[in-house]
Amino acid sequence: ARKEGVAEFSPRDSATPAWPFETPRLPHDALMAGIAARVAHPGFVHTFTPRGLATTCWAFATVGIQDDAVMGLFADRIAHGNILASFQSQEVSMTVWAYAMLGIRNDQLLAQVAQRLQDPRFLDTFTVQSITITVWAFAMLGFRHKDAMAAIAEKVSDEAFLAMFSTQDAATTAWAFGRVGQNVVHTVLEAIAMRLRQDGAIADCSPRSIATIT
Repeated sequence: ARKEGVAEFSPRDSATPAWPFETPRLPHDALMAGIAARVAHPGFVHTFTPRGLATTCWAFATVGIQDDAVMGLFADRIAHGNILASFQSQEVSMTVWAYAMLGIRNDQLLAQVAQRLQDPRFLDTFTVQSITITVWAFAMLGFRHKDAMAAIAEKVSDEAFLAMFSTQDAATTAWAFGRVGQNVVHTVLEAIAMRLRQDGAIADCSPRSIATIT
């Protein structure tokens, strides 16, 4: 992309072109550098929608572009003000996944996400995938938040919700709680173990998954 072309991008434009570059096999450095420069323009990050923020963070992580300055701008935008209140559950999970993949821990951002997760109405909108991704991201970043993990544990332990977990979801969730959910890890592990015993799903678990859960 030409430098002057990228400079004219809107937030929607900045998020959209990165989608075709979601594997490292495709050329992307010049484009992502141009997008990063545009994002860094004073005030530009404040024009992003929640979807634009989540998608652009996801794009940088997917292609492995670690730009601490740009990701810091995104984190500041999300952590301050009330924009996080407009994030949908998928957008939250995409965002924390991106920071975890890049190994960038921003405690202000994570604390705001943890606070949001304590709203039962919001937490109820999470799918199994979104929950699994979110707790995995917390664990990868070593972020511990007692109240948020307790709220997630309550949802995960719900029999109807837990019934939708695949063995991989169960293993990932168990691993994450083992790392950062110490206050409720036994509750989650017992619920997961019971679910696997009840429907025979334990037979589909790999040895690694069984070791994680047990």
